[in-house]
Amino acid sequence: MVKSKDMNGKLQRIVIITMDMENDPLPETYQGLKFLPKFCEVLDKYCIRATFFVTADVTQKFPDVVKRISEKHEIGCHGFAHENLSMLPRKKQYNLIKMAVDTIEKVTGSKPLSFRAPGLKANYNILLVLRDLEFVCDSSINYFSRTDFFILWRSKVEILNGLVEVPISIPYFLLNVSPSLTKLASLVLPPPLVIYFHPWQFMKLELKNSMRARISAGTELLKKTEDYISFLEKQEFRFMTMKEFSKLYLSSI
Repeated sequence: MVKSKDMNGKLQRIVIITMDMENDPLPETYQGLKFLPKFCEVLDKYCIRATFFVTADVTQKFPDVVKRISEKHEIGCHGFAHENLSMLPRKKQYNLIKMAVDTIEKVTGSKPLSFRAPGLKANYNILLVLRDLEFVCDSSINYFSRTDFFILWRSKVEILNGLVEVPISIPYFLLNVSPSLTKLASLVLPPPLVIYFHPWQFMKLELKNSMRARISAGTELLKKTEDYISFLEKQEFRFMTMKEFSKLYLSSI
């Protein structure tokens, strides 16, 4: 069952910054994670709490990194090892997500309540699994391309199978390609404004004939990110985590 509502005044001008913590596009490498401290320094400068969607394998390999981030930011679940969950039977989906939840909770001390499917590939079975595992919100849908479980292109926050569905509004490559277009889009897209990053975007990828290599920005993206955050602050946007926004949204229904 889908329920939708128009945003009222108190839900306007909200931005949620998210980071998908996973392996690099290169198999079995995690070099992008070394840029996270600089990214977090930018967030700290503006007193921003973000949502980091973390895979269980990253949590297992780098527990100290995940624990340190969890002390200031929300930790969400991003699957076990960035597998395509939409291609798996529901029981397998449940087992992998449950193992990921347990792994994250063991390291951070808190059960993740926000979810983003690896590769933004989700289906209705995954939403049912998330409901069974008592997640509050999902952010696997985006404005800029269709996902497996979409019939209609959606751009508003909805209650979908009992979850607060919060679409992504700014794709990870746009800020690097066109900061000016990103700022313009931020002023006209429906709330909340959700932008997402990957750690590997902050390094120069050595991949031939790869779109990801062409749009990875290296450390220059840090400067663009700080400039963008400064712009949003001047436009009087409020920064929230995914969990904080979902709580606010539910209270407004």
